[in-house]
Amino acid sequence: RQLSDYPFDEEDHRWSPNGKHIAFTYNAGRHVNRRIALITLSGHQEHLVELLPEYWQGDSFGARWSPDSKKIVFVSDENGQNAIYQIELSNKAPTLLLNSPYELSDPSWSPDGNYLSYLENNNGNIRLRLYDTKSQTQRSLALRAGVHSNPVWNNDSKSVLILYESWNYPREVWSYSIEGGRERISDTLP
Repeated sequence: RQLSDYPFDEEDHRWSPNGKHIAFTYNAGRHVNRRIALITLSGHQEHLVELLPEYWQGDSFGARWSPDSKKIVFVSDENGQNAIYQIELSNKAPTLLLNSPYELSDPSWSPDGNYLSYLENNNGNIRLRLYDTKSQTQRSLALRAGVHSNPVWNNDSKSVLILYESWNYPREVWSYSIEGGRERISDTLP
């Protein structure tokens, strides 16, 4: 069945872990900032909710659920810089978590909800970074220059799998521990 009838482009739909909501990105046409919306499923009826305030002008995308289905993080340039924001479903007020002069993407909660991994693009050098939700600190997990992509958390919340490639390394899977260090999982070199 059709869950939304937005006359806009929709993308990046994500089920909440509890299965009661779907968050997604939409935009109202070319050269218009993207926004975040939510479909709440209740019985045979769906409720569509715009998550960002009316005054919000930033290009916003990449909504990702917290493990408890109570919060969503997303990327936006609302404050003039690339930033990751959080929305608690109880009050729907966006809160700035971190910002950067560089392009941010792919925020992802650790399964225990204590960390966010994300990618930071500094002139083509795309690094895996980690935000500690308790201490509100951030740091790089990636030690080498190159392109990191497609981060996926391990179920134990202790490491992140990622694709890594550079001018002298083919694309391979690496595991980065949140305690530091890395391990190559795949080896495509002869």
